[in-house]
Parts: sequence; C-alpha cells; structure tokens
Amino acid sequence: VFAVGKRSPQPYTAEEISTFTNLAALAATALEKAQLFDEVNRRARQLGALNEISQQLVAAETDDVNALLELITSSAVSILDSEAGSLLLADENDEMANQMVFRAVIGGASNELLGQRVPSNRGLIGEVVRTGKPQISNQVQSDDRWQGEVAKSNFRTQSILAVPLIAKERIVGVLEVLNKRDGTSYREEEVNLLTTFASQAAVAIENARLFAMTGSALNQRLEELQTLEQIDRALARALDQREVSRITIGWAQRGTNASSVVMGEVNLSNLTMRVLALQGYEPEDYPSGADGGIWPLHKGIVRRVLRTGVADLADLRFDPDYQASLRGSISQITVPMLSGSEIIALLVLEANGDAPFSLIDLEFVKRLAERSSIALANAQLYERIVRAAENKSEFVAFAAHELKNPLTSIKGFSDTLLNPRMAAVISDDQRTQFLSVIRSNAERMQAIIDDLRDIAASDAGKLQIAREPLQFHTVIEDTIAPFAQMLDQKDQTIVQEVPARLPTLYGDHKKLAQVLTNLVSNAHKYSPQGTAVRLTVEVLPTYRTPAGMELGECLYVSVRDSGIGMSPADLKRIFREDYFRSEDTRARAQKGTGLGMMITQRIIEGHGGRIWVESELDKGSNFQFVIPIQRYDDGKSSSTSNTAVRKKIVMSSPGQVEQG
Repeated sequence: VFAVGKRSPQPYTAEEISTFTNLAALAATALEKAQLFDEVNRRARQLGALNEISQQLVAAETDDVNALLELITSSAVSILDSEAGSLLLADENDEMANQMVFRAVIGGASNELLGQRVPSNRGLIGEVVRTGKPQISNQVQSDDRWQGEVAKSNFRTQSILAVPLIAKERIVGVLEVLNKRDGTSYREEEVNLLTTFASQAAVAIENARLFAMTGSALNQRLEELQTLEQIDRALARALDQREVSRITIGWAQRGTNASSVVMGEVNLSNLTMRVLALQGYEPEDYPSGADGGIWPLHKGIVRRVLRTGVADLADLRFDPDYQASLRGSISQITVPMLSGSEIIALLVLEANGDAPFSLIDLEFVKRLAERSSIALANAQLYERIVRAAENKSEFVAFAAHELKNPLTSIKGFSDTLLNPRMAAVISDDQRTQFLSVIRSNAERMQAIIDDLRDIAASDAGKLQIAREPLQFHTVIEDTIAPFAQMLDQKDQTIVQEVPARLPTLYGDHKKLAQVLTNLVSNAHKYSPQGTAVRLTVEVLPTYRTPAGMELGECLYVSVRDSGIGMSPADLKRIFREDYFRSEDTRARAQKGTGLGMMITQRIIEGHGGRIWVESELDKGSNFQFVIPIQRYDDGKSSSTSNTAVRKKIVMSSPGQVEQG
C-alpha cells in the first residue's frame, strides 16, 4: 500500500491522483522484480548449501553413524533456516517396525528427546511412515495429526515439515524440521528441497551402516562400495543432466555387461521420455512412436514401472508387456529414478546373448539409480536457477526494447501537444489524431505489460486458471466483436463453423478468450486483403494425444487462415522457444512481441489440453487446440447468443458455410 496525506483542506486534483497512481505502478513493478531477484538468490544459496552438504555426506562414509545422523539433522535445519530438527530411525530391535527412535535432535528439547520412542502409526510421523510422502503442518496446534512429540519440553512447536528417509525402497526413518526462523510457513518448494536432501541422507545412512558391518558381510560389499564411491565422486562434479546421464549409463553398462542402456527425463503429463543419453541403440531399435529424442512411455514394461514405481527385472522371452526394440534381447532392467516421491527419469538396460541379468545386477542398478537420481535432481535445480537468471536478464532487456518504441511515440506527441507554439497551429482534427496515437501506444504498452506479467506468473508457477462453468459461445462473441473494424479495413471475414448448442464446460473464460484473440489476431495480421478466417468448433467424444494419452471428451477448436504460412523450421520452433518470432521478413514486418504463442500454449496446457499447428509456406496456417470438457451438469447447454452479428462475421452450421 502506498499512501500520502496533506494538511491542506483542498482535495487532490485528478492530475495529482494520476501521477500518484503511476508512481505506485512503477513502485509495484520494482518491488516485484526485487522479490523475484531475492527469491532466485535465496534458492541459489539453498542449492549451494545443498551441494556443499552433499559433498560432506559423500565424504562421511564412516562407522560413526551417530556423528553422521547429527550432521544430517543439523544440515537440514541449516538449509531450511529452522529453529530445530530431529531424525528418527526405525527401532532395529523391533521386527514389526512399530516404533521410531529419536537418534539425533538439534535445538528444542534435544536432551529430553534423544533415545525416546514414538509409535510409528500415530501423529505426523506415523502419517509419513504410512504414506511414504512428506507432510507439512504450518499450524500444529489445530492439526489433529500432531501428537505433541516434544510437549514435555519448553520448546513450542508452531510448524513442522517431515519427510521420509527411503533406502532400498523401504522407509528407514523420518527427518523433520520445526519452526522457520523468520516465522513464515513451509512451502512446497522447500518440501522438494528437503525430500531431495533426505534421499541422499538415506543413502548416506545406508552407507554408514554398511561401513559399520564387520566380517564377511563387509568384505562382500567392499568392492561394490568402492565402485559406488567412484560413482558418487563422478556424479558430485556433474551439474549437467546429460553429463549425469552419460556417467550413469557408462557405469550401468560396465557393472552389468548390458548390450544397450538408455536414460531419459520423464514427462508424466504426456507419458513421454526425453532421451538424455543412450548406448547400444540404433535408430531402427527405437520404440514405435519415437520422435527423435522423444520416446513414448504409454505401453510396455516402462509403462508398468511408471504405474507401480517399482524397479523391474523382466525375462523378455516370456513377458507379455515387452515391446520389442533391440534385436535379440532376452532380459531387461527398468528402474525409476526418484526425486522425493516423484519419478523424474527412467534407466533401462537390455541384455542379449545367452546371459540374462541377475538379481545382483538389479540391486547394483538400483543403487546406481539412487545416487544418479540425486545428482540428476541437483542438475535440474541448478539448470533452473541458471535459466531463471538468464531469463531475468532477457526479460528486462526484452521489456525495455518492446516498450521503447511506443514510449518514444507517446513522448513525441505529448511534447508536441504541450509546446505552446505548436499547440497554437494544431487543428482540432490533428489534436484528436495525436491523442488517438498516444492512446493506441499506451494500450500497446499495457498489452505488453499484461503479457509479461502472465509470463512471469507462469514461470513462477503462479499462472491462475479460474475454472468456472462457461459457455464457449460467449468466449467466441467476446473475442470476435472487437475485430469488426480491423476486418473492415482489410475486407476480411470470419467464417464460423460452430454447432448451435455446445455443452457447458469448466474453464477460465477470460484466458480462453485471450487464447482465441491471439489466434484470430495472428490470422488477421498475416492474411492478405479480402480473405477469410475460418473458425471451427467441434465436440470430440474422445481425444488421444500423439503419445497415446487419453484426454476423454474434448472441445476441439481450429482457426485456419490463407496467409503467409510458416516454414518447416518455424514449425519446429514455435511451441518450443520462448519469445518466438519467425525469421520470415513478411512476419517481421508485423507488430508483435513473440509472447502470444507462449502464453497461449501455457493457458491451453493449464486447462489440461494440447495445442498444435499445421502450416505450409504461402498457403496459410491452421492452429488447433483441444481442452477436456469436464462437463458441468446444470441441465442446460450453451447456445448462440441473439446478439446481432456484424456484417464481416459470418455464422454457419457445420457443413454449411455461408459467404460474407
């Protein structure tokens, strides 16, 4: 809030209010950028601390398990800037695993809690053990799950974040931090950070226990531990996803004699995998439906592993789910790679010849994947921080460039109007024209600022999709009505092929209108004089994405033009690059920021849908999207409005197109 006051009885003038409002807008923009910068710096510090502590954990393979547990707990408290923390492990003497023991406590009631046991089926700790998922309570006093584990002490718990320690797909303990020092609540991004750290901590604890073993058990594992230590050191230095993947598949092939290995980043939304590294595969070995480095995951053993989240050793001679890829393969290991509880990648090995993989091979690959998952998650976080910093610089430079031209025009015409000598010779028509130009450029600046704010919100994961029952006919009307004058100027028409009745659906009316406006505006701008833009809407009973994912009943929308079209190179870039602008000089001649398609794609995906384009140079483009209808059953269907249709907008039923 920005407020001023004065002692004088005279009220503020409209000009003073306008000036003050502009100052407030500038201040808000500056504050927003400063907050973003602070957030990036805070995340960078957290990642730096996480990386440093990760190296300490790698170096802390020792028989002093208690020292390691204390290091893990104090590191968690430090990373999340909390007042206290504790680490509980399952009671090794309890075969039923009904109790958890406080093994390390930092801050709070450390003396009272060490060695105490709590039931593993009650409270927040029990919830973590039962679900295997992180738990947050930012108001423990009103949370029924909170059992007051530290109620005997003088320490007062306000908030708590607890995550599982998982080793060998088994929950071996719980790591929790309490009360952020700045008094704020624990957030989802901090859950991910602590979960990633907990995964590495669990591996470190497991390693420490292994080092504590004596006799034959230690000797049996010594060689493998030495190998894993080398792997840890190699992975600890890698901050690039592809480098992490190359290291991983190299060790996987070396440790198992696999014929082929592939590792890829998983996209659970469309069930695909972006290949990061592979060895032993030729293009003809790629699975059916693969598009270059993008492999489908909607069927076969990989789909089974995604569904269960459990590593799989399959005999390909008998497994009914196997989708043949590598000729002569007889055995396959498929291991999910996790960040916290989320699958972020897959590691797949195949063996041909006479020697199938063994259970020992499976255990080795699982341990390798555990370590690689941590390095991969760190690399992803590091790349996001770097990308965020780069995007921030690009964002500022881009905004300055795009706002400079309309601002220059506004300043020039304003100076002319404010010059007494010029004002004396300017006619009323000229003055009106100058003001119109100023307003037009101000509206352009506002549109650019709105687009930039949407992009910033999307990048921060805060793009809001306000779902409510809506009638898509009204979205069409609100979109097309403002185009009437522009269509007249180019003697263009919009031909609508829209059913008279459409189901009421859930969606964001304003943002869907924004999508349709972007598509119709592009069709209008890039189409020649006297042409038609065709808007088609259909209800599809079901829709399957190219990757094989079923979206169910969908609304299909197409905006087709007969404009300049796009080259194959532009088609590959349009939905993959931020701030995309075509290299075609005819497209460059039109005003545009390159933000429209990026915002459009994110809005459609925010509705759970998909957008794509078909285009041919000099023959036009057809932008199409589908969104799940998610019917709103109110006993009604939307229908066309009785609003009069402007002369340049032609309504028609499917299969019957009228000429305007």
